[in-house]
Amino acid sequence: MSLHYQVIYTDLMKDELKVVMLFRLPNLDLYDASTKISILFRMYKKSHIRENQILILFYMSQVNK
Repeated sequence: MSLHYQVIYTDLMKDELKVVMLFRLPNLDLYDASTKISILFRMYKKSHIRENQILILFYMSQVNK
């Protein structure tokens, strides 16, 4: 095996603990669909202003639920 392959392989095989930040949403089950979307859109806009890409994706993924 080449040295480059060995380095890449060992990097891929490492077990790393990753810190996962779970986001909390208000209980949206109490609202109808249009209210849920407007709440999520407001939260999306705040995240967009702060340029937080992870939160943007998270809020947009919650629209389906």
